[in-house]
Amino acid sequence: MNTVSVIIPLFNKRQYVDACLGALLQQTIKPTEVIVVDDGSTDGSLDLAHAHAAKFLDESIAYQIIEGEHKGVSAALNAGLKAATSTYVSRVDADDLVAYNWLATMLAQDIAHKPVNLRCLHQRVPKHATTESITRLIKQQDEDNSFSASEVVSGNLLFERLFRDIDTTLMSACGMLYVRKELTQAHIHFCEDLGHTEDLLFNATLFAHNTPSILVNRPLYFYRQVPDSLSKVPTSLFSDVALLEEKLNELSENSATATVAKAHRKDVLRYLCWYYSIALLEEEKNRSKEPSYAERVEQARASSHIDDVFAQANELGSTPQLAGRLYSLLKNKQYAQLQLAARTINVARSARRALKARS
Repeated sequence: MNTVSVIIPLFNKRQYVDACLGALLQQTIKPTEVIVVDDGSTDGSLDLAHAHAAKFLDESIAYQIIEGEHKGVSAALNAGLKAATSTYVSRVDADDLVAYNWLATMLAQDIAHKPVNLRCLHQRVPKHATTESITRLIKQQDEDNSFSASEVVSGNLLFERLFRDIDTTLMSACGMLYVRKELTQAHIHFCEDLGHTEDLLFNATLFAHNTPSILVNRPLYFYRQVPDSLSKVPTSLFSDVALLEEKLNELSENSATATVAKAHRKDVLRYLCWYYSIALLEEEKNRSKEPSYAERVEQARASSHIDDVFAQANELGSTPQLAGRLYSLLKNKQYAQLQLAARTINVARSARRALKARS
């Protein structure tokens, strides 16, 4: 059977790390090794990670903790990739959960007994979700039996779906199983200059090599809705725009899928417009009495590239009904309408995905 190394980048997730590690211990098919890369935690997370060593040993799972200074999630992931030894390597964030049958379902996929990159769907759950509540959810989904069959998809098509369809599942590396040998041979790693969109560039680089993947069309990875998560901090979302675009331009020039990649610019900006609207919506959810929501949004705008991103998308004619509308709302400080537009887009996307899964 193919072996699996799970990398967990850890930075100040004391409240969640026990459940994350527990979900790995409860897998019906166990990972071969678990590599926790501590990124300079200061809240006791590292002590909790060490406390689990005996539990993994009892399950015959290799377990190691790499300790280091705070250098960011990409550096932590690269350290994990370097240390991994298995056929497959996967990323699981310390504040997230995986289904009890995550690895069993993924490893049941097979193409002539040859390791192939494997991807599953994601689902967002409340921050208080537990492995028990996830198990109940999985069993209910099994009873509904509304998910389509797995499919084999080329890297070229995945590249198009990533940027032209703006498939957010394809943007994340979390819960996916990558063939470690392929990553090594192609020198694919996480860009340590990116603080948030490192997964998007990582996957785009992989797809540009036209490497096929199996898409397992059911949710097996569960994102907790944690307010202080890196992906929920607007300034962290905004800061990487220019560098991400530069890296994607390099990819379009050097990859075998240059023809497809040339279409990425407008579509990335379209995605970022939508995503930043959601980020502003998150600001509303997490607002405190002081400062006010409007002041917090203005602070986020002042320390980010959000105005430039919306303006570029509008100038490029990228889905003008979307980009133009959102840009106008932002420009005129119509934040309530911006929130409503973001929520509407999110609901529409969810509905489209549900209909696609049932077709």
